[in-house]
Amino acid sequence: KLFHSLPHELFQVIPELQVEGSLDYSLSLDYNSNLIDSLKLDFNIGCRKQNFRIIKGLENITRFNEPFEYVFYENGDTARVVPISPENPYFCSYTNIPPFLTQAILASEDGAFFQHNGFIKSSIQSALIADIKAKKLVRGGSTISMQLIKNLFLNRGKRFSRKFEEFLLVWMIEHYHLMTKERMFEIYVNIAEWGPHIIGIGEASEFYFNKKPSELTFPECVYLASLI
Repeated sequence: KLFHSLPHELFQVIPELQVEGSLDYSLSLDYNSNLIDSLKLDFNIGCRKQNFRIIKGLENITRFNEPFEYVFYENGDTARVVPISPENPYFCSYTNIPPFLTQAILASEDGAFFQHNGFIKSSIQSALIADIKAKKLVRGGSTISMQLIKNLFLNRGKRFSRKFEEFLLVWMIEHYHLMTKERMFEIYVNIAEWGPHIIGIGEASEFYFNKKPSELTFPECVYLASLI
C-alpha cells in the first residue's frame, strides 16, 4: 500500500512494485552552518525481520540481466538506441574488459565497487559539504551502483523524490543480489559516454585508438577512464 500510494508523477519504478514485509530506515544529520566541515551524515536501509520481498513487478528490475536496448536522449528527444547485447558489434562483455581499464575506472569513480553494498557514506557526506560551501551542486557522492540505477531506471530531474527512489532501488538490487556486480559493471562501460556521440568502451577504443578494448594498453586505459 505504501509503494502504490507514491505518485507516478514523482516516482517511476517503485509504484509498479508490490511488496510485503517491513523496512527499517534511519537518517541522522548533524549540521552547524558555522562549522560546515564538521557535518555528519549517517543513514541505513534494512529489514531486521528479513521478511521484505517483492511479490510483483520484479521483472521491472531484473530485465536488465538480459539483453536490452538503451535509449540515449538529447535535449529531451531520442538520439540513439544502443543494443546492450552481442548483436551490437561494439558491445564488450565483462570478460573482455581489460583489467587495466577496470582498475583505472574503479580508481577514478568508485574504488570499493566490488566490496560495498551500493553506498559509500563518507563520499556522500563529503559531497554534501562541498555543495553547501558552493551553494550549488558541484560534486556528487554517487557510487557506480547509484550512477547505473539512475541512468537505467530514473529521469535526470534533480529532486528529493528521485534521490529517495534511487537509494531504495540500489538497496534492493544490492541487498537481494538482483544484478551481479559483474553485470552492473558490464552495463556501465557499455552505456558510458566517452565523448560526443561515442557510447560504450567498444566505440571509444576504436575512435581514440583504432583498437578493440582487449587490445588497449595501460596508458590508453588510464586515458579512457579519465574521460568518463
